[in-house]
Amino acid sequence: MLQMLDLSNNRIIGEVPNWIWEIGNGALTHLDHSSNLLVSLQKPYHFPSSLSYLDLHSNILQGELPPLPQDANYIDYSNNNFEKSIPPNIVNSTDYLIYLSLSNNSLSGAIPTSFCTATRLDVLDLSANRLSGSILPCLVEKVEHLAVLNLGGNNISGHIPDTFSIYCSLKILDMSQNYLEGRLLVSLANCKSLQVLNVRNNNIYDGFPCMLPSSLRVLVLRSNRFHGQVRCSRSWKDLQIIDIASNNFTGYLYTKSFWGMMLEKDARLESDYNHYDRRFGFGVEYYLATVK
Repeated sequence: MLQMLDLSNNRIIGEVPNWIWEIGNGALTHLDHSSNLLVSLQKPYHFPSSLSYLDLHSNILQGELPPLPQDANYIDYSNNNFEKSIPPNIVNSTDYLIYLSLSNNSLSGAIPTSFCTATRLDVLDLSANRLSGSILPCLVEKVEHLAVLNLGGNNISGHIPDTFSIYCSLKILDMSQNYLEGRLLVSLANCKSLQVLNVRNNNIYDGFPCMLPSSLRVLVLRSNRFHGQVRCSRSWKDLQIIDIASNNFTGYLYTKSFWGMMLEKDARLESDYNHYDRRFGFGVEYYLATVK
């Protein structure tokens, strides 16, 4: 009985037909229809309850976002032409959702509060859209399993919430290219596993964030209003990339701070600082955190 269907990287046109969900007598668990020329999904939507993996990225799908399959744990709608706002109840009926990417579309409006109820969510990528409003405090407070949060390249404004829980599991946090202001809050130190922090191209006004956890590998503060001396009493032994260009830092660079610790590690740099991987039953899916 057919359960997995991979049609990716072709030139298939038109819509995703409803008959495709009946393949395997309704037992289809995996559909990869990415990197084609699809423009829509046939309505009414009939996702089978067996579907756990749906990848439609890199097509030319347009209009409003279709609903999410109720029992899916991996959904990728990225790199399409979806527009309008994200439905307010988008994840209300998705009890098993682990990975969701809506990046590189034309979505607008605020981030729905329903994301705060997606307690199993591991990866949430809303980058490169036209989303506005502020970052939901509950998103970084209540979604304790969240390892990747990418909100970069939107129109999000206001302050970064000071609600990072002591149970924070974030490994990658990208809030770059928005209109954020204020400070990097102390509660970020609760994210003990944080490896990548990218806040470039905002309006953040703060000193150097010495409170960041020792797990940090990539730190991008470029093009903000950070100021003062780059001097901390602690070090980041695994730090591999740091970009603090186009700020207002002053004074000397002290080798006894984290700079010296970076040099000690220079001979054994690893390449795993920029991705997060999660096994989804059929193999390994990699989430790449690209620093430009």
